[in-house]
Amino acid sequence: GVGAAPGGTFTPLVVEVPGAIASFYYPFDWQLSEEFELAIDRPRLESARGKPKFTIKVSNFSKAEDIALFIAPTSAKDAASVPAAEVSALIAEGASGGDVRYGKAEAVADGGVTYDYKYTTVTDAGYAFDRKGVVTVRVVGGRVYLLNGVATVKRWKALEGLLKSALGTFKVYAA
Repeated sequence: GVGAAPGGTFTPLVVEVPGAIASFYYPFDWQLSEEFELAIDRPRLESARGKPKFTIKVSNFSKAEDIALFIAPTSAKDAASVPAAEVSALIAEGASGGDVRYGKAEAVADGGVTYDYKYTTVTDAGYAFDRKGVVTVRVVGGRVYLLNGVATVKRWKALEGLLKSALGTFKVYAA
């Protein structure tokens, strides 16, 4: 299950995903969406972003804030050995892997790893925005499962606690 809710008002999500059951809490007023074969309709990003087979995203669209679950095959045996470039290719929309700057890795329960990070993204219209985020990495059955929380740098202080609380509830169980 999803375990205990973090402080604040959150909605639990338990979902069957390729190879596993994933669960986490997200802010109750954010919109849930699922995307399959994410890179198909976004050719500009294909060279900068991996092609996850399955993605779930919950978003506060009006403020460019979201929590997203990305899943992709990996050869890594555990979360700590997933290469930064592999993580970057999935989480940093519009940024090349070398543009993502990671903080120190922190181990989390059940073999996961969490990183704070920062990058600059460029929109289709050519606007550049600094983004900050936190990502929890888990490896189960030859797949990497990333739960990623991101916001603009201007909104980071207001959102950091909320995003880290949500990511702290992330669990992945082999199916």
